[in-house]
Amino acid sequence: HIFVYLSLNGFLTKPIQRVTRYPLLIEKILKHTILNHPGYRYIQQAYGCTRQLNEQINKQICEQENSLRLDWLQQHVILNTDENSTDRYVFDELIKFNSITRFNKQRQLLLHAIIVANEIPNDQLSFSIIMKINEKPLILKSQHTNIHTLWVRAINNALEEYQVTEKLILTDKALFTVINHEHDSQAAVAHLILVVLEARDLISPTTTVERHRSLNPYCEITVGSLTLKTPFMKRTNNPKWNTSMQFSLYDFAKDIIHINIFDNEFFSPNDILPCSLDIFLTQPSQPFTQTIYLNNGASVIMKCTIQFLL
Repeated sequence: HIFVYLSLNGFLTKPIQRVTRYPLLIEKILKHTILNHPGYRYIQQAYGCTRQLNEQINKQICEQENSLRLDWLQQHVILNTDENSTDRYVFDELIKFNSITRFNKQRQLLLHAIIVANEIPNDQLSFSIIMKINEKPLILKSQHTNIHTLWVRAINNALEEYQVTEKLILTDKALFTVINHEHDSQAAVAHLILVVLEARDLISPTTTVERHRSLNPYCEITVGSLTLKTPFMKRTNNPKWNTSMQFSLYDFAKDIIHINIFDNEFFSPNDILPCSLDIFLTQPSQPFTQTIYLNNGASVIMKCTIQFLL
């Protein structure tokens, strides 16, 4: 007899080892067994059985994974009732099913991300957007020309609106908004001239780690139906606005001055800073400077003048 010196681990496998290891071990044993050995035929049969067993196990695992994936899709994918539509939704994200996402007749790729291309396709359905955030052009492609036109028009309108708003905010003049016209038929008795000089020690209203971050504050003052705003100062907790405002006073007993300080944020609603201000209205004969303290230790300094009308 010819003995082949294999280690004991070559013949025995531990229970925790994968079943896929058995065909490899039996193949090595078969390789080192002579053809006329009485056990060669049985080893060859064992090798074929272990390979078939592995194929069945892999098939069952694949079917189980597909079943779990299908169950997840049934719970999370909301399909439109329109069978002709190619739009599907997973939560709030759009999934497209079209010729691009079709891998073959049986499979489709889930596409719910932005496609970034190096070159813009030369057709009427594609256009690019260059953003400074990621410094890469975004290629958008629509299914129809009218959809492409609506997209471009909406983007241009939003861009123009943003540019106009930005110019108004950054201007040295205060913005104003008229809420109603209840005083149109009533004559003003005085003019209130306010110069919003500065604010000190402003802090964010949030209780998160961003509480002590730099703000973009602006002051908003409302008297009657007129609201005026200062331009916002970038990244400071001690803004110096030095912005002049003028209001008409109609009734000293009813007119109320509302003073609010906001943190200007481009991509979220403006936060109102914590300042509970009461009515402040005096009638001195000379201009005076008023310091208003907020409930969090901050303060607003204003120069006030009241001009009585004859």
